[in-house]
Amino acid sequence: MKSVLKAIGYTQSYLDASIYIYFKDNIRIILPVFVDNMTLASKSEAVIDKTIKELSYHFKLHNLGPTTQLLGIKIDRDRKKHFITISQHQYCLDILECSGMADCKPISTPMQPNTCLTHSQSPQTPEEVVHEICPLPCCSWCPDILSHYNSTRYSIYCWLPC
Repeated sequence: MKSVLKAIGYTQSYLDASIYIYFKDNIRIILPVFVDNMTLASKSEAVIDKTIKELSYHFKLHNLGPTTQLLGIKIDRDRKKHFITISQHQYCLDILECSGMADCKPISTPMQPNTCLTHSQSPQTPEEVVHEICPLPCCSWCPDILSHYNSTRYSIYCWLPC
C-alpha cells in the first residue's frame, strides 16, 4: 500500500507513519490508514470521489460513505453551515461500562460547557508536561489529558485495559 500511495503522489507523515498527505495545486487530502481501513479528508467532495476512483484501481475498496464515527468519536457535519461537531459521549459510556462504573452518579466538572481550549493553555515545555501529568494516578489523568491536549497535542495517547 505504501508504494502505491507514494506512486500516486502521497507523502508519508514523519510524525505518524499511518498518515499520508497529498498536496498539489491547492488540493489537500489527508489519508489516515488503520490496519486495512482508510479515511479521506479533503475540503472537496469531488476530489474525494476522484481519489476513491483512483484508489479502486489499486485496491479492492468498500466505500462506507461520509465518516460518521472514527476511533470512538462521533462526527456530525452540516456542510451548508460549514460546521462540524464531534462527540465522545458513547466512548465515555463504553469506558465507564468497561471499568465497572456505568452506574456511578454524575457530578458537574470544573470545566464550563463549550469552553474553547487553546494551545496557550497546554504545557509549553517537557518539564511542564511532566509536572502536570506525572503526579496524577492513571484514572484521573485521562480526562485531564483530554481537556488539555485534545485540540492542541497529537502525540499523547491513553490506553485503558478492558
